[in-house]
Amino acid sequence: MVSNEEKKKKIFKTEINKFYFLAITGSILFTIAAAINLSNKTIQYLRAVNWFFDYIFAAVIAISLIPIALSFGGIAELYFKDHVRKEGIQGRTYLLIYAIGEILKPFTIGSVVFGSLAILISLASRAMGFRKIDLMLTRIKKITEIKVGSIVYQIFGFYSIIVSVIASIANAAGDEEFLIYLLVFNGTIETILMIMIGVKIIVDVTIIKRYIKRKKIKPRYMRIYGTIREK
Repeated sequence: MVSNEEKKKKIFKTEINKFYFLAITGSILFTIAAAINLSNKTIQYLRAVNWFFDYIFAAVIAISLIPIALSFGGIAELYFKDHVRKEGIQGRTYLLIYAIGEILKPFTIGSVVFGSLAILISLASRAMGFRKIDLMLTRIKKITEIKVGSIVYQIFGFYSIIVSVIASIANAAGDEEFLIYLLVFNGTIETILMIMIGVKIIVDVTIIKRYIKRKKIKPRYMRIYGTIREK
């Protein structure tokens, strides 16, 4: 017979290891999506080929976002409380919506209304999703003093919105030369940011996993007993 204590230890190890595995898997796929994104932006003038990369990129980044969202959301929900838990759950929701938006975008290219809606959903959920993840990690850093989180999450989240605004201003000003530079370097910059995000997720989740195991924090324990800041 397996005792209740042994069951609790098994659940403890299984849950955090599951979220860690999800984060690693999602990060690797996210890095692969970065390479596809670079290829996509490089051959963007070749529309006969570019559509294929659009679909592949949308599929890979959407698939990568799902385990990343589940990992951060699960960690926040089970091992933390209050604002950390709230930000993590909201971040998970927004990232899952972002994944859906990425899937819809290639299928709505021919429609002005649905295409614009899919792009809007993708841009807004991407910005909010990575902002919430950064806020979650920042709050964890404050209550535990472990070094997690980075402004790179929010930079990537808002990057597409910033580029869109700058492109609109340049287009209105008739600055074609700047638009060409923006078009050329946009893919490279976004790819670098995606690789940085992929690496940072692995690092942050690894640090959190080690902290949880070192402190022997059980799932849902913090929602009952409060802070885990060391005295």
